[in-house]
Amino acid sequence: MRAGLVWGAALGGAALMSAMSPLAVAEEATVKQLLSVEGECTEVLHVGKIPQYRSCGGIVFQFMMSDGYQVIMWVGGGSRYYFIGKGANWNQKGGGRMTVTAVAAGTGDAFEEIPAKGTCRFDNLHSGKVATVSCSATMSKGHWSAAFKSDGKPPIVPKLKS
Repeated sequence: MRAGLVWGAALGGAALMSAMSPLAVAEEATVKQLLSVEGECTEVLHVGKIPQYRSCGGIVFQFMMSDGYQVIMWVGGGSRYYFIGKGANWNQKGGGRMTVTAVAAGTGDAFEEIPAKGTCRFDNLHSGKVATVSCSATMSKGHWSAAFKSDGKPPIVPKLKS
C-alpha cells in the first residue's frame, strides 16, 4: 500500500517497493520527493464506518511518487491518515489541487487503504503568508475531511534516509 510505503520512506527508506493492493500499481514505486509544512490543524472530520483518526497535528507531508501519484499525509494523536491521488504538487508557486482516488489510515504498521473520490486543495505555500491545505473525500464507508493552516513559511524538504 502507498500508505505503508510513504511512512516507511519518512522513517528511513526512500526506495521501498510498493506493497501490492488493488490501489497500488504493479510496478515498483519510490518516493521522488517529500515536502512538509508546519502550522495548525483547523478541521478534522470523519463520518461513517471507516478507520477513525484521533486528531491532526502541527505538520502535514506531501510525497511525490515515481509513478505520478501524490500522497498527503496528516499526522496526529498516534495515527496517520492519507489522501492519495494525482494533480498539482506543493512545488508549484500558484497553489493547486489534487484529485483523490484513495484514502488510508493507520497506526503502527497497520493500514487500511480504501478507494475514494475527492479533492485536496492548497494555496501558494511559497508566498510567505499563511496558506491552507484542505482535503475532502467520500468512500463507500463514509466521508473524511481535514484542513490545515500553515505558519507562513515555505515547505521544507526533509532528508530521506536511504
